[in-house]
Amino acid sequence: MTCVVPAARVSVPSCPVTPGPAAGCPVVVRDTVRTAADPDAAVLQFLQSTYAVGADMGGWDRRVLEPAELPDRAPAAAVEPGPVTSDLALAAAVDTTDHTRGGGGPQLVVYRDFECPYTAAATQSIGVLLKSGAAFELVFRHFPLRSIHLHAGAAAAASEAAARQGRFWEMHDVLFRSQRHLESADLRRYADRLGLDLARFESALVDPAVAARVERDIESGERSGVDGTPSLFIDGIRYRGPRDPAGLGEALRFAQRES
Repeated sequence: MTCVVPAARVSVPSCPVTPGPAAGCPVVVRDTVRTAADPDAAVLQFLQSTYAVGADMGGWDRRVLEPAELPDRAPAAAVEPGPVTSDLALAAAVDTTDHTRGGGGPQLVVYRDFECPYTAAATQSIGVLLKSGAAFELVFRHFPLRSIHLHAGAAAAASEAAARQGRFWEMHDVLFRSQRHLESADLRRYADRLGLDLARFESALVDPAVAARVERDIESGERSGVDGTPSLFIDGIRYRGPRDPAGLGEALRFAQRES
């Protein structure tokens, strides 16, 4: 699932670009999770399975979206497995200014929002694949949904401010693990925890160049047809299939076989 504008072919949940009663995006507000609209049963099942992994969360804040906080819905059929793509293509090629991890296989570009619970779930799955040694290059791109996630823009700026001190991925990990705590004081506390120069960090937060860096990703996402978060592209083609480690891993292996 994603935080996205609903479409019949979208089989996994997302947070939508345009909020509304049909969006179905859980909006994280400090210590509570509000649901803009009751997600469909497949969405519920996906989230329950994602957050029911206990210790395997590896230190992630499981309180972000506990199964107990989700609407009471009947069980649903599982999301269809296997690679699912559309004809939407990545409009902006990856370059040296992108934030990347891994390598040696297909390229996975993910547009993300630090306050989106579906993005957090997908990020967890991607982390499992990276730790397993799966061969692919991960590319992070910003797509903060400011209209429904009030702290997403500031979190994006904080990650770029950390990047100026060579700590983008460390800040990325902290932000997703602390998704319900993204106030200004929280961001500065995380910077201090990471050993960043706080004066440089705070200066970067208000630097127009940092804002422009985030906006560049947003604009490239819009040109690529991104309609919510997370939005994934495998080797430049939009991927709309399952985002659990098994499903996403199979899609990456399929892309590698087809390359």
